[in-house]
Amino acid sequence: MEEISPEFSYIVDTTRLPSAGQKVSVSANEDARRALAKRLSLEYITSLTVEALVKPVNKRQVRLTGTVEGVVGQICVVSLQPFESAVKTDFSVLFESEPSDSVLKTEIDLDFSEDEDKDVLSDNKIDVGETAVEYFSLALDPFPRAPDAVFTDRIEPEEKENPFAVLGKLKKS
Repeated sequence: MEEISPEFSYIVDTTRLPSAGQKVSVSANEDARRALAKRLSLEYITSLTVEALVKPVNKRQVRLTGTVEGVVGQICVVSLQPFESAVKTDFSVLFESEPSDSVLKTEIDLDFSEDEDKDVLSDNKIDVGETAVEYFSLALDPFPRAPDAVFTDRIEPEEKENPFAVLGKLKKS
């Protein structure tokens, strides 16, 4: 299987996290924004920034919380004209390492919170950039509409000439 490399990546090694966590502040460069615009089917991305906190919960879990915001160019579904819009969303993900067989036999996890998403912590590393891009893409309007776009659902009927009107003209002459 071919490995896909993310356009906007910022890796945090969770084995070196202080107990208070690590703050992350990162912005996408022009090449990353261009590649992401292509991937997300946008006209362009003029800015994309992430402010996040990576904090250990216990030996097997790490929580990533943050905000991703950017300015994108989209095509209006009503007017088909390009327009710019701001996108901002918060995210919270609980990363959990795969438990060993001995832990599975002795530990019961009673976590009833369904408010945050969960993901697998692989190799004790979290890609903050890619996680933020995932939530950014979910915050995009699937049917973008420019602020000044007006949609009318009334279609004016075209006046069609009666095909028998020609026969009426012949009869009069």
